Amino acid sequence: DILTEREDVSFLCVGAGDSSKYQKKVQKHLKQKILFPGKRNDVESIMSVCNIGVLSTFTEGIPNTVMEYMALAKPIVATNGGGVSELVIDKETGFLIPEQDKKAMKDKILELLDNPELAKKMGVAGKNRIQTEFGIEKMVKSYYSIYEKLCAE
Repeated sequence: DILTEREDVSFLCVGAGDSSKYQKKVQKHLKQKILFPGKRNDVESIMSVCNIGVLSTFTEGIPNTVMEYMALAKPIVATNGGGVSELVIDKETGFLIPEQDKKAMKDKILELLDNPELAKKMGVAGKNRIQTEFGIEKMVKSYYSIYEKLCAE
């Protein structure tokens, strides 16, 4: 377990919804290390204190959380489900791991914590990817191109 191996790690579990069933699973001695602040609108300020963006999901479209992490130059450790692989390039902008592979999740988080240069490199690569591939300019150009094709028909 990361929290028993490392004194310098905490987890923030941010999001809307009922987290009480997850909070009950947290061992008493770890309650100060796994925090559930609930739904927040100040994502940027929260992520600014984080070193790594982590997403463990079974299926999801293109997750906003991963885009937000990447836009803030945070390396990603995420399960390879849904549209996550459309955002994260494995071993370049972060790590994609198999669903429900707790050991791989732990190993990749520790790898980034133990290698700050790698974490920074992946974070910068992720930020560049979001800016070039998912930015507003690219989206507008894509819509304009579709519009032109439709009008030409």
